[in-house]
Amino acid sequence: MGFISDQIGLLNRYFRESEEWKEHLDNSAGFILTCLRNKKIKELIVLGSGWLLDFPLENLIGIIERIKLVDIIHPPQILKKIKNFPGVECIPADITGGYVEKFYLEVKRFRRSGIPFFFEPGTIRPEIKRTEDSFVISLNILNQIDTFLIDYLKQKISIDEKTILDIRRKIQNDHINLLRDGRYILITDHDELIINRQKQGRTIKSLLSVELPASRYIKEWLWMFDSKGTYNCEGQTILKIRAMCSECPEIQ
Repeated sequence: MGFISDQIGLLNRYFRESEEWKEHLDNSAGFILTCLRNKKIKELIVLGSGWLLDFPLENLIGIIERIKLVDIIHPPQILKKIKNFPGVECIPADITGGYVEKFYLEVKRFRRSGIPFFFEPGTIRPEIKRTEDSFVISLNILNQIDTFLIDYLKQKISIDEKTILDIRRKIQNDHINLLRDGRYILITDHDELIINRQKQGRTIKSLLSVELPASRYIKEWLWMFDSKGTYNCEGQTILKIRAMCSECPEIQ
């Protein structure tokens, strides 16, 4: 489904946009550290850990007993890096709740039999085992977990807009419900702003199909995702970010 090429593409964009991304990455890491400060956490589960660009791993070593980094595929560089950190584990898992395999098999069935694709929402839950001691972080992934699946389906079969919306809502809702099961941090982009090349006017596009959960601690900022117009030919792309935590930070 192109997971590795997407990971490489993201890293290459980071290299091109490192100065513009710095504020967003610092804000993400800083929000996490603020929320976790002085809290008793035995296990931290990070969904969408990727290249660890926005997760302050080194700052949490020795403070949290177990850190589980969860992603569909972990870059070899990250697998090598965590060997130096006791208590840190990379877990390969489909955080969509099994839809990666489900849609792959649906496409295979369509090619074999010609039976049209039909989306039937199930009760699949993400392959994440959490306990009462777990604190879960959803890290800039909520808008992405359905996008790569929908792009895959569009490439392979004919799919209508209603079905696309149903898929987005189901996967995003399941993800939010997983977080609501306990203590969490959610950091996500929710709106996309396009500023044209003349720096005049802008268009705004909503990126989420669900309501974000009510949280006790919230911060917002802008992320200059693409300053060079390579992501969207119309101009620069800025993402509006909302960071939420189920608990208020501890006062120092």
